[in-house]
Amino acid sequence: MKLALLSDIHGNLQAFDACLAHARAQGAEQMALLGDLVGYGADPAAVVDRAQQLAANGAFLVKGNHDALAVAPPAQVRTMGERTAAWTHAQLDTSQLDFLNKLPLIARHGSTMFVHASVKNPSQWRYMNDCSAAGECLNAAAEWPEVRHIFCGHVHVQALYRNNGDTPLKTEASQPGIPLPTPSAHRWAAPVVWDSKVSVPTPPASPAKNAERADAGAPVVICAGVWFSPKNVTGTDWAW
Repeated sequence: MKLALLSDIHGNLQAFDACLAHARAQGAEQMALLGDLVGYGADPAAVVDRAQQLAANGAFLVKGNHDALAVAPPAQVRTMGERTAAWTHAQLDTSQLDFLNKLPLIARHGSTMFVHASVKNPSQWRYMNDCSAAGECLNAAAEWPEVRHIFCGHVHVQALYRNNGDTPLKTEASQPGIPLPTPSAHRWAAPVVWDSKVSVPTPPASPAKNAERADAGAPVVICAGVWFSPKNVTGTDWAW
């Protein structure tokens, strides 16, 4: 079974649809959405609708920090993400907010684990952006000995780490479509990011939405499109 991983969609419906179409054209039979369905982008309700349909068809989903912000926007605004959370919250109906709220922080399928940020304290939204953070994530996953592959989003930087004693090693990601051997003797962690081969021009938001979101800017393409292609989800060769 071919599994497609998508992350950090951030309310960008056009990019989401393009990546889903690309995944299906590549023969993906299963989807995993690694968090941040909403936030920033102009179409959070439509994106959540798509996600609900995918979930009903067996896709794996986990909660991201912007999903949590949309459910409960903070009273004190410090970042752009927090500034857009209240607007996003207002675009979603009760059932959509409940769907986001009930998303798990971690999901597992056999030897594969999905998380938005890090397996270590996932609700703290740690960035897995270096070997030290990857080591914390990999060590936390040791609670589940059967887990050999961990996929996350959040950092918007593609990378591949493997446990190697006390210090994780970082493997440079290859070009899309090139298999990378990931033998199960090690535990692997990979942030998933947007793939330029799947990018599409993003039409501007409607004038009304642009007016409502003047301080947030127009939506941008930050939808992930990294496709892993094992013979099955517990295989050892994964293609970016």
